[in-house]
Amino acid sequence: MSNSNNSVKYDYLFKIVLAGDSGVGKSSILLRYCSDEFNLEQKMTIGIEFRSHDIEIENSKIKAQVWDTAGNERFRAVTPVYYRGAYGAILVYDITNHNTFQSLQYWLEEIRSRSNNPDVVLMLIGNKCDLKKLRAVPTDEARRFAEENGLSFLETSALDSTNVKLAFQIVLEKIFMNMKEKRELEIDQNIELTHIENSKIKAQVWDTAGNERFRAVTPVYYRGAYGAILVYDITNHNTFQSLQYWLEEIKSRSNNPDVVLMLIGNKCDLKKLRAVPTDEARRFAEENGLPFLETSALDSTNVKLAFQIVLEKIFMNMKEKRELEIDQNIELIRVNQREEEGRKKCC
Repeated sequence: MSNSNNSVKYDYLFKIVLAGDSGVGKSSILLRYCSDEFNLEQKMTIGIEFRSHDIEIENSKIKAQVWDTAGNERFRAVTPVYYRGAYGAILVYDITNHNTFQSLQYWLEEIRSRSNNPDVVLMLIGNKCDLKKLRAVPTDEARRFAEENGLSFLETSALDSTNVKLAFQIVLEKIFMNMKEKRELEIDQNIELTHIENSKIKAQVWDTAGNERFRAVTPVYYRGAYGAILVYDITNHNTFQSLQYWLEEIKSRSNNPDVVLMLIGNKCDLKKLRAVPTDEARRFAEENGLPFLETSALDSTNVKLAFQIVLEKIFMNMKEKRELEIDQNIELIRVNQREEEGRKKCC
């Protein structure tokens, strides 16, 4: 396996798999996209290979992790597991070999049945389009197959790079837009209205995935946040020990230096199962300058109070900033007035 640009920070990690018969040029497409190279002596893939490539979509840094699966029949028992977790899949056939085109239905069914993502983005590629005189698969025939199965379609050449980057760009942009639409739907469902000092406040509450395999996706959502609530489970000490990681993530990823932070110990209704002493959590909060409460989502203890504390602190921060700006503007007006009076006296 090979990888590149591991040191580059990214907002999203999207896994894309290449599927198709052996010899259609999947490895060459991978090499062309990730390294802009072509190797005439490219060896057959045994098992799995992956490379990565970084792009930007709507100011978000995307790392595309592209997996090249072996198309040879004797390796087919090994490859299906690698479809899991894929956000996108590119089916590849060789335009000079009609048998590779006829195999597409098999590969399509494999991906749809093996992938655990119902929204996996699919694309069809007819590779080796530079070999026009050897064409065995008419473009119209491939386009019909793509339309019947709801796939985007392009013909490519890994040799001269025709449409290779464009193919991946189409897939990655579709994945990105799918995630964006999902996130917006989740946001619409998590809006709470409250009042502070006669002002109507709309709180947009974002719930980010805590599972380790989703951690590459969530950091981008810290941007633009005015507040963040760190949550641990009082019955599970491991969740408490992870707090330092989450605190550093928010502080490093948020583009708001005044983000209001709070610590919550949830499930306080399960007193007999407590694994994190309240005093230990309070010390952590004090050391890191965080307000602290224990809550229960089950019986609603302190949940509204926690959000009220955060929202009031955000409100007061913004109010102080506005008052400071007003004071600075008034002082600027006074300076300008004194300068104007001075000019009148001397002239």
